[in-house]
Amino acid sequence: MNSKTLFCFIIGIWCLTGPSRVSVRVGGRLTVRCVYDDGFQDYIKYWCKGESSKYCDVQIKTEGSNEVPSGRLIIKDNPYSRSFTVTIKDVRYSDDDYYYCGIERNARDNMHMVTVDVLPGVCRKASPWTHMVDFPENFTEISVNSSVVVSCQQEYREKNITLQCREEYRQFLLSPADGNTPCV
Repeated sequence: MNSKTLFCFIIGIWCLTGPSRVSVRVGGRLTVRCVYDDGFQDYIKYWCKGESSKYCDVQIKTEGSNEVPSGRLIIKDNPYSRSFTVTIKDVRYSDDDYYYCGIERNARDNMHMVTVDVLPGVCRKASPWTHMVDFPENFTEISVNSSVVVSCQQEYREKNITLQCREEYRQFLLSPADGNTPCV
């Protein structure tokens, strides 16, 4: 055991690293990888939520090196790479918070804080609009409550319309800003 690892075992710092801040869009999928020092391969790892490491709420724990699913969360330990990953599927605005990668220990747990920023969802080109309108050449996506001006294709009335990105039933859809269905 080298001096850094020994210090890590005694003091409980620098044993666990990972990103300090990550961002993901609503509806997306987030995977966070936490790396631990040699000697912690057989310890239980976990992911907890809350501003304080002392009072955070454990969301999910490892069970050996098996992948463990729980609702929208998945945790998997990889002892060979000395890392574990936590995945949040179908990210929601309520997932915007402070989290901790943790390693259970008899004394003080090793913890690393990760701030998760949840960004608004986005709308992209999708049916039925791709069959009805021409998008601006540089259009890729817009965020919720933003809009884009498009033009009806040839077989429809020649008209520019504004499509707004809206969240409906946890999906992000482009819909006419004025509520009318144009290009008919």
